Amino acid sequence: MIFFTPALLHDMGKLVLGEFVKKEFLKIQSITAKGVPLDIAENMVLGTDHAEIGALILGRWSFPSVLVNAVRWHHNPERNKNSTTKSDMVYLSNLVCQPHADSDSADGQFITPSSIVLDRLGIKLEQYKVIAEKAHSWMKKLSDTLTFD
Repeated sequence: MIFFTPALLHDMGKLVLGEFVKKEFLKIQSITAKGVPLDIAENMVLGTDHAEIGALILGRWSFPSVLVNAVRWHHNPERNKNSTTKSDMVYLSNLVCQPHADSDSADGQFITPSSIVLDRLGIKLEQYKVIAEKAHSWMKKLSDTLTFD
């Protein structure tokens, strides 16, 4: 199994929650508007989050445990007792795609990745910053290219 599958499925719990928690979604949105990460806001309101829901579904569908694990812990790699390169890469890839993943964020905030994950992958923080900045540059170019007036 390559990295594509867990990366593609890591947020599938959002799709499921989106169908069943329409009332609670407004409360979750108001909490995230204050800067609280989505998974924490979901736990505050629902007592669970999209990562846990996605992992439960994939487990029921008999997906391999390495994939279920990557989906379950893509926001909390420090709590992952069975971490793998796949789960760490899904966490880091998800983080790189966040608005404040690079050090040049508009509001000056920078999301520092888990030092545990960086150590396991053999990546220094400065290397991660370069990766995040390049990824954001590519995403901006792609977004500019795909924007229609």
